[in-house]
Amino acid sequence: MLKKEFPEVCLIENKDNVGFARAVNQGVKRFRADFILLVNPDVEIKEEAVAAMYRFIKEREEIGIVGCKLLFPDGRRQHSCRRFPTLTVSIFEVFPVNLLFPHNKWVKHYNYNFEDFKEPVEVEWISGAVLLIRYKVFEELKGFDEEFFIYSEEMDFFKRLRDRGYKAYYYPKAEAIHHHGASTQQTFARQVDFYKSLHRFFKKHYGTTKASLLKAFIALWSILYAGFLLSRWIIFRRDKDREKAKALASLFKWSVGVNL
Repeated sequence: MLKKEFPEVCLIENKDNVGFARAVNQGVKRFRADFILLVNPDVEIKEEAVAAMYRFIKEREEIGIVGCKLLFPDGRRQHSCRRFPTLTVSIFEVFPVNLLFPHNKWVKHYNYNFEDFKEPVEVEWISGAVLLIRYKVFEELKGFDEEFFIYSEEMDFFKRLRDRGYKAYYYPKAEAIHHHGASTQQTFARQVDFYKSLHRFFKKHYGTTKASLLKAFIALWSILYAGFLLSRWIIFRRDKDREKAKALASLFKWSVGVNL
């Protein structure tokens, strides 16, 4: 349909899912422009949003990337700007303390106190649903790290961008509707991928010690939760519990270094 209705579009068709990072890098290699606009397939960009982001970043050479304000389909704001995760915040994410105590001081700090910014503000990283990137910065960073198949690739990109001295800005005057999770078809197996990618981020940017500590907590959580799910499956015979337990068993084997 895309080829037929929009023949001017350059469509790259991969036989397999190569992951977000590699797919973006493939696309960027096919053209040359001053800026790159990345948009998830589950996003509707509001009128003038891209133009507004472009005007903001164009004359500010120190800014390497800009993200817009994201909204749920019902108009509620999606919090999309965050600091880089600490070990404490990541452990809370794993267990997950964040769901039980969403406004603890560590999570609030990580999420900029969940503030609804009204004016442009410099942040550490932004959700990758809609991003406008300066091409020369993307080229300097050699694009996204393709070792990240899914999750944490944009966080890694922002970290490398800031380490090079560039700034990242959240621009709330531009808005987009994000049908959150639709593009990744959220499953429990995807959550497992999230933890693996988070560990890769820690190892790359924070070193082996912190990454190993995080991995140990992932192992503890996975075996405890798998045991709970199996117990529940024995009683209620729900297939979902068994499938989740299998995914957690796989995560546990990975976290303790057992080859699958």
